[in-house]
Amino acid sequence: MRMTIRVEGMSDIRRNLGKMLKAIDRGAVEEIITDAVEPVANSARHYAPKESGRLADSIISSTQATEPVRSAEVEVYVGPTEDVDYALPVEFGTPDGVVGPGQFYPGTAPHPYMRPAFDEGVDRAIKTIAQNLVDRALEAGS
Repeated sequence: MRMTIRVEGMSDIRRNLGKMLKAIDRGAVEEIITDAVEPVANSARHYAPKESGRLADSIISSTQATEPVRSAEVEVYVGPTEDVDYALPVEFGTPDGVVGPGQFYPGTAPHPYMRPAFDEGVDRAIKTIAQNLVDRALEAGS
């Protein structure tokens, strides 16, 4: 006994898959990721110390990373801009040290702002990215 299966509409499937791929090009992926990580940036701004407000104001989410990660096809940077040179010492603190003859520097305690924001928001960001990519592709393919 022989069974024959006939599939119709393959050209429609190919056409719709092509539309879906175009809908999630690099620009769309960057936009979706940048939007999804903005809540992480907002949380970091909230957790950042507000002595002058400069650190909190400098926190961005951008596709223009300060140091590119060459292994990533699309990368989004979330954190302070380069002009706030004290951002890392605030996050991680500084050790005690000697700064000159008879001058002792007591160091500073860490005041994490990026790590709590990341921990709080990364799962939601990943889910948002996945859902928005699927939604965009399905919208284009229908």
